[in-house]
Amino acid sequence: VLRDGTLLTANAGGTKVSVQFGKWNLDGQSVAPEYISRVRSLLAPYAPDSMTVCLKDAFFILHGAFHTTSEALRERQPSISAAGAYLTWTGRLDNRAELAPPAKSVDGLPLTDLEIVASLYELKEKQCLGRLLGDWSLSVLRHYEQNLLLAVDFLGSNPLYYVRSERYVAWSSVLEPLIVLADNKFSLSEEYLAGWLYGFPAA
Repeated sequence: VLRDGTLLTANAGGTKVSVQFGKWNLDGQSVAPEYISRVRSLLAPYAPDSMTVCLKDAFFILHGAFHTTSEALRERQPSISAAGAYLTWTGRLDNRAELAPPAKSVDGLPLTDLEIVASLYELKEKQCLGRLLGDWSLSVLRHYEQNLLLAVDFLGSNPLYYVRSERYVAWSSVLEPLIVLADNKFSLSEEYLAGWLYGFPAA
């Protein structure tokens, strides 16, 4: 758990897919501990290596890790900038050699995908997204500025779903917790489903 700068990680088991989840209460209320516990339970199967939760004021962000590179072992998510932006990254950066500056990270090791993306975003904000090649999803929460950016690669290989109500906005790379924990129940659009099965769903 990451709370006001204190970071602890907890092991989790299950299938090997990295995930991210976030909830931001627009009314300023703190996120209920019971809600966080249910999200952790639903996403535990997707976080075989570690699960990190960042909790602050009216929002919380969860990252469930599956480490596929040695660099990923050193990542701690979300990345928090000096300006207070909370950046969470899942996926793979294919052109890291092109994007990474020649300097190494502080400990002398190669920069991680997260460090590369965070430094690019700090310099160019959303203008950097077109330079990120690979399968990825990204969320950047700047709560002081009342701003949330959600983005995925141009093919949508790593989806990032979201739901917004009058009280909150929540996002997740796995659809299940958004559906299960939503205030309202959703109905299936049979017209969209028919189009999806045919191969050409409506926009």
